Amino acid sequence: MGTGTRAKRVRFYESDEDIKPELPSQSRDHSDHSGPEAYERDEEFWFADGNFILVVRTTGFRLYMGLLSAQSSILRHLLSHVAPDGGSEGTQVVHIATDSPRDWRYLLRRLFPKGNGTSRSSNDFPMICALFRLSHKYQLTDVMEYAKSALKDTYSNDYDTWRIHDSHVHRMDSHSAQRTAVLSQAIVAIRFARLFNIPSVLPAAFYHCACLGGAIARGYTHEDGATEYLPPDDLERCINGMQTLVAATADYVPRLLKYMPAHKTCKKGGACRRLWKLEVTEKLTKAGRQGSTSSCDLFERFPALNGLCSNCKKKAEDWEASSFEGKQKKLWKDLPVTFGVAHLVKRRRVEGN
Repeated sequence: MGTGTRAKRVRFYESDEDIKPELPSQSRDHSDHSGPEAYERDEEFWFADGNFILVVRTTGFRLYMGLLSAQSSILRHLLSHVAPDGGSEGTQVVHIATDSPRDWRYLLRRLFPKGNGTSRSSNDFPMICALFRLSHKYQLTDVMEYAKSALKDTYSNDYDTWRIHDSHVHRMDSHSAQRTAVLSQAIVAIRFARLFNIPSVLPAAFYHCACLGGAIARGYTHEDGATEYLPPDDLERCINGMQTLVAATADYVPRLLKYMPAHKTCKKGGACRRLWKLEVTEKLTKAGRQGSTSSCDLFERFPALNGLCSNCKKKAEDWEASSFEGKQKKLWKDLPVTFGVAHLVKRRRVEGN
């Protein structure tokens, strides 16, 4: 998430873009890489025995034509227009001007993995975006399914799975740029969910948008500098849902204030009571500075506090589970209604998603 201004390229996702592949231009390879055909060799995907060079904008990838053309009929058609081998090294150069070199690097890692190149991490959202764009454009069915699976893992519709996957977000400072960047990825996730009919990711994605608060207005800034915003209808859904979730915290605060670790069973002679009160007060003070208890607090398990003795820690965890777990699960189940997408999720379930 960047701090780009509106002067940068702006995307609203009311329609898809760049989905019609252009017929690539072609030329002989130039050993000095000079003139209008100039390009920089990619350090990661430059195979010395490759039989053609794909130049995406100004980055050259030396690859194997047969392997790449076998991935889809679109790529096969594009590469079939390359003239017979020639040039000083017998290597053809194929140009694609509209794609991003970064996107192609993500795609090539998926198509031609090296080592553990197929593994995913919590920082892979740019990779997911790239795979969606290029798999759709070039009709790469397997890559598209992989991207869908990755998006479903990130915004799972299973409560327990999502809680585990989402725990890294709650460990971030609530005011950090990193947390805002991760949450704002949901703006793009919503677009992909609509474009590629994956409504199961919508509830969790809208919830992350709601967690942004006012920062939702700043949108999501892609790696290429373009900023993407929720379109008006989805922004309205997000704001309405945000208000509903904040209202649901009404009994969250008094319950936290009311609970106190037991004095008699405390192994620290009652010190845990003071520690708990201090932590709760600090948490609510932070919430007050934000204007309300954060929507994200609804599904954040209040930390058991490593400073508590084992007795108080266990009782606090049991109390928390009995006091909040049921309500959290109900709120989670109601997210499709909260954000006005229940009809989409229900319809897709009937269809077998």
